[in-house]
Amino acid sequence: MALPTGPGGFLEFPRYTLPEFAYIARPDSLILAPPTTTPELMGRMEDAAAAMLESLPHTPVNGLGHNFEFRDPNPDAEKLAVFTEASQDLSDESPEGWSSISTMIASSFRYANGSTIANIQRHFDGASIIIKFNFHHPLTTVQQALQVLRGENGHARMSQSFEIALNLLNNIYGVPQ
Repeated sequence: MALPTGPGGFLEFPRYTLPEFAYIARPDSLILAPPTTTPELMGRMEDAAAAMLESLPHTPVNGLGHNFEFRDPNPDAEKLAVFTEASQDLSDESPEGWSSISTMIASSFRYANGSTIANIQRHFDGASIIIKFNFHHPLTTVQQALQVLRGENGHARMSQSFEIALNLLNNIYGVPQ
């Protein structure tokens, strides 16, 4: 068990590491992370989460998400135009002496059946592009969470959400799969 201390000496939530995945239990959420993004390990992690929920059927749930983050520390200049254009009006009207140092673009998309909302944040910090994906499944019951974890009733499993994210990155930024 790791007990890291955050900035200012505040205790962060402990991170537990198992061979199959790492997890952090917080009062408001349970965060699970596989050591690698293989479909097999993501599936085992989802199976473990489903087993936990089956063992604790009175667990309050209000959502389940598949979260991924990608970083490009050396982006091609032509891929930065979207960030320049997104803040150009502000740059044009800013007082003299001010210049843009960072741009974040947030977008959300809903899957046709309403089961998933994809929240995508693209951030250019002046050197790197950071892209965060959150495939959010709004739900209120353990049964609904189990359906997501098992890929039932039209829900995508984590590995499928990961593939969607990779395909978007490849189509927009040319990131190899």
